[in-house]
Amino acid sequence: MTERDRRVRNADLPAYGLPADVPAQRRIAGMDGMVMTGQNTFHAATLGLRHNRPDGTWLTITVCRRDSRQGGHDPLDRLAWQLTRFPGAVLDLDAAPRWAARTPEELHEMQRQARTELPTEAAQILVDGTTRPASLLRAGADWAGYVPIPEQAFDLELLAHRWPVEHLVISAVPDLAPYLAGSRADLGPLLMPRRPRLHRGFVPTATR
Repeated sequence: MTERDRRVRNADLPAYGLPADVPAQRRIAGMDGMVMTGQNTFHAATLGLRHNRPDGTWLTITVCRRDSRQGGHDPLDRLAWQLTRFPGAVLDLDAAPRWAARTPEELHEMQRQARTELPTEAAQILVDGTTRPASLLRAGADWAGYVPIPEQAFDLELLAHRWPVEHLVISAVPDLAPYLAGSRADLGPLLMPRRPRLHRGFVPTATR
């Protein structure tokens, strides 16, 4: 088990993804937070799960702890910035100098500006059997969504490429094993044990 596996399994934030019977390759999209000193717990601010299909469509569902937002900034501003900054999840920063923020204030202003470029749509998304109001932003084949969960300490943020939002169903994930296995498969040889590095001048015992 890798250190990332341990942190994901010990995170104090629930994970949300697609129901197990929805076909997709699964992996951990990312996680942010801190290790709790003296405890076997990872205090997570965000925990994201990624779902990929062979045709290139993908969907990321991120659980975001509400009290982790700095300055109370609107999550839709940040999602709009991600859609505008990462069209198709690819960006050459040198080719888009307008996104080269130098301070947090500049970054927040860029996020607000990105929001003005994308219209907001209202939607309904089924989460754990309950229909939730959601706000959507679209940019070409990409879309982002924000789903408030007011009775919990977290909300859901979605990013997708050509994944249909109609009839989307999201549910809590009780077993992260398929996502952890998918992440390990993506890394492949990087997780294989490395051969010990021999120091210059080392002579094997059998030949001494």
